[in-house]
This record gives sequence, C-alpha cells and structure tokens, in this order.
Amino acid sequence: MLTTEVPADAGHETYLYDPRRPVPSAGGASKPTTPGFCGPVDQRTVVSRYDVLCFATPVLNEAVEVTDPVSLTLYVSSSAVDTDFTAKLVDVFPDGKAINLCDGILRTRYRGGLAAEELMEPGAVYEITVDMTGTSNVFLPGHRIRVDISSSNFPRYDRNDGTGFVHGLAAKDRQWAGRAVALAGAGGAGLALAAALMAAGTGRIDVTDPDPQRLAALLARLEPRWPGRVLVASGTPAPDSAIAVNATPWA
Repeated sequence: MLTTEVPADAGHETYLYDPRRPVPSAGGASKPTTPGFCGPVDQRTVVSRYDVLCFATPVLNEAVEVTDPVSLTLYVSSSAVDTDFTAKLVDVFPDGKAINLCDGILRTRYRGGLAAEELMEPGAVYEITVDMTGTSNVFLPGHRIRVDISSSNFPRYDRNDGTGFVHGLAAKDRQWAGRAVALAGAGGAGLALAAALMAAGTGRIDVTDPDPQRLAALLARLEPRWPGRVLVASGTPAPDSAIAVNATPWA
C-alpha cells in the first residue's frame, strides 16, 4: 500500500527480473508517436506481470494535485552486480483504468552520477533515487495514486543483462553471463561444473539428474554457496552419467 505513514515494521518486496523477458514499454515520453507505445496508455497491459511491483493508495476521498518534479527514493538490493530500477507514477480510475503520468529509470552502476561507474555488491542494500521528470495532475476523488516499480522498460530503454557490461564494447571485453544448465553426473563433477560456471560470471544454474537422491545431495551443496541462483531444470533429464552445459549470454 502507498501511504504517507511510516511503517511500523521493516519489510521488503522481491521480484525476479529476466532480461530475456523484459517489461514491454507502455506509454511515456518517447518517439515515434505510436499508439500504445507513447503518451498516456492503460497500464493494465503490464500490471499483471510477476516482475512489476505496484503500490497504491486507498481510494481518495478528496482531490490531490501534484504539480512538481517527481522522484522516487528506494532502498534496493540485487543478486546481480548491476541492474536497472524503473518507476512510474499512475492515476488509477474508478473503473480500473490506470494511466501513466511520468516515469524514470536508473542504472544502478551510475547511482552516484554518470562520471564514474560503481557496481553493486550482491545482497547489499543501497539507497537510490529514480528521477521521474515531473507532472501536473489532479487525482480526483474516487481515484487512486499508484507507483509501479520494475527493472525494465523495453524497447524504450535497453535491457540490463546484470553483468556490468557496457553495450558497445568489443566482444572480447564482454563478461560472459548467462543461464547455464548443468546436468549433474556422478561424483563431484556437478559441483565442479557449477563452480566453474559461477566463476565465469554465469547468473544462474539449472541442475537436473535422473537420480532424486543424488540431485538432492547436489542441491544441498550448491544452494548455500549461491543462494537463490540454483534451480532444478524442467524437462527430461539426461542419462545419469551425463554432464552437459548450455550457457548463452543474456542479450
């Protein structure tokens, strides 16, 4: 809920950002002036996504005017060394229509300014401010004020692959990062493979093994070292002695 009251207990909200499935641009100050892409657009097309957080006020009893520059201060953490945070101010009508008013984006490695880059330490908490330009709007009685938060607004802004890579550098300068699939084999090969992948900058590892007990043992060894980054792969497992890798860049 969006409120002016200070919460009694500290808490947090989480979501999973996947650069292969970015939040599609829906409105905003962009060109070309394509209907549904720029200007005011009903945000119900994107609000149901798993990677969009929405914070709304209760229904307003009286009109509220906002005429000013707008910014959003967040306390954030990420499992990656770099990510983006987007913020959008939305006017929610009584019939559920939700119209964007202004928005902004911050690439966290530039949180201190564009003069120098500073990557994040995974798991650490940072205070950031997202500049949302400004607006002049009267939120009428019966409406709600809402703020939407995510990590992408594509194709209006390029996707962040989470590696700290600067787009435009030569391919040889790009840090390898991707979704690796490790098929757990006998002995400690699965653990060794996972360690090699993480050292190479892979963001996530999917593991699978036809033997449930061996799979459970491997997960028990991997998860404490890379919490939240090791998942059981879906699909048909490979033969029990197989070890394979399918690692591709997030691009």
